[in-house]
Amino acid sequence: MSLRLNSIKKLLTIALALGAERTCSELMPFLTETIYNGDEVQLALAEQLGTFTPLVGRLDHVYCLLPPLEALATVDETVVRDKAVESLRNLASQHSPAYREDHFVPLVQRLTSGD
Repeated sequence: MSLRLNSIKKLLTIALALGAERTCSELMPFLTETIYNGDEVQLALAEQLGTFTPLVGRLDHVYCLLPPLEALATVDETVVRDKAVESLRNLASQHSPAYREDHFVPLVQRLTSGD
């Protein structure tokens, strides 16, 4: 568990080494598919992803951060969900209403129709 937590805490370094394109196309799908168990790891991931806008390139590439944050917003642990939602709100506040409607509204609809 501590190794996973350390790797999540080094995501910034990993994303910088990969570059914006590979962070979007490889790292984010990997994180989405392998959301680690463990509240501390999930909390650290939710917190990290909220600051990843510069690491995915431009603001219009933030959509690639949404799938892992959506997955984290559905976990059982309230603290993790709250942090994921906080990160999503932070990302949404940086965008135009049209971008939010295209990318964030469908996410919110999926979250409200889930368990």
